[in-house]
Amino acid sequence: MTNKKEDIDVKLIKYIQEGLPITKTPYKDIGDALGMTEDEVMQRLKNLLDTGKIRRLAASIAHRKIGIDANAMCVWKVPKERVDEVGKIMAGFEEVTHCYERPTYP
Repeated sequence: MTNKKEDIDVKLIKYIQEGLPITKTPYKDIGDALGMTEDEVMQRLKNLLDTGKIRRLAASIAHRKIGIDANAMCVWKVPKERVDEVGKIMAGFEEVTHCYERPTYP
């Protein structure tokens, strides 16, 4: 059984999966479509991120359409205590479009 808050969160997640509106006020526009205020949309999204119910809000690019002819995936084994530091360094390269930690397995 779900409660009303969870139902609204599911509607919000389904709505943003189609992409954010490309406007000056995307969160207000989402709120208007779902019967919420802009602040409610932003707070719900923050809560969904903070609780791990969604991992991130991000653009999904069509790399060839924006002029990237090739891509590669590189993996590094980084000590746990240095993940944030190394991640920031790697993400700082203009050529890096995705940089994130993945679980490792023996």
